[in-house]
Amino acid sequence: MFSRRAKPQGIIVVVEKEEQLQTLLARGYRLASVRGENLRILVLSDTDKPPDWLRIPKQFDPQRITAQPVSPERAGRQIAKYVSEHPPVLARLSGFALRFCEFTRCTRRK
Repeated sequence: MFSRRAKPQGIIVVVEKEEQLQTLLARGYRLASVRGENLRILVLSDTDKPPDWLRIPKQFDPQRITAQPVSPERAGRQIAKYVSEHPPVLARLSGFALRFCEFTRCTRRK
């Protein structure tokens, strides 16, 4: 039986460290705004909540941004599953996530 793949929507950025947040947030939000999409942030966190340093600056509309914590121990698998279930128009990935996706080809589906 074939399942329908969800229509790609939104922009996803994957943030591993606080130092990456501002750059990935600004670029992801700009792309999302131009395309009329929402921005989804997948952020590595040791808890079920986004880390304390994840703060959305006032110049960004918080209604267009969601954050999803990802466990560092299972980051690759969780990111691949999330991208599979919620395919983005574009994903901007940080170092670890990009290496994982290149290795597993998690953004490709047959």
